[in-house]
Amino acid sequence: MLKALLARAKFGNRTVGFPDNPPSLPERFLGRPIISANECLDGCSDCMAACPTTAIHTAERHPMIDLGRCLFCGECERACPSNLIRFSSDFS
Repeated sequence: MLKALLARAKFGNRTVGFPDNPPSLPERFLGRPIISANECLDGCSDCMAACPTTAIHTAERHPMIDLGRCLFCGECERACPSNLIRFSSDFS
């Protein structure tokens, strides 16, 4: 038991500095999706077709994302010709 405690003491502090310091996120991290208030182009459904989990639907020509189904893959952002959908770097 003493050996285990001494070995652990050699590791030192291994916690992150959050909330005092921002977390270190991977380069390809995609945060919360942000949807523009503008309307989709007539008949456009490119983002819905690109979504692998069918998490996107439109309501009155505005895209809506079901965050419970969203994988945060960014396919909808790349597929949207009007750039109505983008992902923030917000981690919370």
